[in-house]
Amino acid sequence: MNQFSRSILLFGEKNYNKISTSKIAVVGIGGVGSYAVEALARTGVGSLIIIDYDKVEATNINRQIWALSSTVGKYKVDVARERLLDINPGLEIVANNKRLTADSVNGLIPADVDFVIDAIDSIIDKVSLIEYCLKRKIPVISCMGAARRKDPTKIKTGNINESISGPLIKRFRKELRKRNVALDFPIVYSEEKAIDVQKGEPLPSCCFTTGTVGFAAAAYVCEFISNAKV
Repeated sequence: MNQFSRSILLFGEKNYNKISTSKIAVVGIGGVGSYAVEALARTGVGSLIIIDYDKVEATNINRQIWALSSTVGKYKVDVARERLLDINPGLEIVANNKRLTADSVNGLIPADVDFVIDAIDSIIDKVSLIEYCLKRKIPVISCMGAARRKDPTKIKTGNINESISGPLIKRFRKELRKRNVALDFPIVYSEEKAIDVQKGEPLPSCCFTTGTVGFAAAAYVCEFISNAKV
């Protein structure tokens, strides 16, 4: 039986075929992005572009799906590629061990990509990616911070133009306005009040929330692709 037969039953064969022939880019494959990529691969997406310049660290193990004792010190995209091909040997993968910035985005995100998931930590780099995608009419969803939160039931999907509060969202909107980027694209965010931390301390986090944000982004993408008028 087709390994994706349950996905086909869920979406319907016609809609599933759109997913299985789609090309999705995930930028940042840490706590949020790793779960988004895992979900896309297990659902049966045909082609993935994964972008991250970091190596696995021991402190990633509590929230990143490729972070294991055996993978510490390895580049995340290399570990991810091996795991994803084990899930689906027929998956087409482009693994870029680079940081996405205003200067590099053009060479990392191809014009024919069907959807982009922004799972970047840096606000400035997030803005560069969103600006790039919106100017080229590439569908994109942006993941807001999951750190300092532990309740996955508070995670929602909405639009950046809605009255959603939070320090990260506020800064994100401010930087987008500076570049005259339209505030009209989907986001995944948490309604939970973030716990306070001392300045300079590492951000506390757990897989409950990072994973749920990543899964929510992947679900949004698959629903969008499967309902697309092609």
